[in-house]
Amino acid sequence: MRIVVLVSGTGSNLQAVIDAVKSGELDVEIAAVGADRPDTYGVERSDEAGIETFVVNFNSFETRAEWDAALRDKVLSYNPDVVVSSGFMRIVSADFIEGPSTASTSTHTRRCCRPSPVPTVSATPWLMA
Repeated sequence: MRIVVLVSGTGSNLQAVIDAVKSGELDVEIAAVGADRPDTYGVERSDEAGIETFVVNFNSFETRAEWDAALRDKVLSYNPDVVVSSGFMRIVSADFIEGPSTASTSTHTRRCCRPSPVPTVSATPWLMA
């Protein structure tokens, strides 16, 4: 199974995934790690592990919709079976989640008013760690 992992910060959950893959405990291929801003330690962790990385910088776009589309296109370019949102701190639109060959699952605990959505809306599931 191919996964793309999205991070916004230090990537401590990402490191747990990398370690589990290396030990054989988790049978997945991490196709890429992406971030919403440059210079995150999560991207540095993936670089150190030899995993391809990308940044779709939120601040480089005029609108959220433009950023959403660019992030979706970049993620889908890796043909993931699952997208893992591992401490990814940006809200993505329904278009992002429901886009072509995309779906979502969440294990990320939100500390606010409502539970995190856990949809499975099309071909590529999401997992938020």
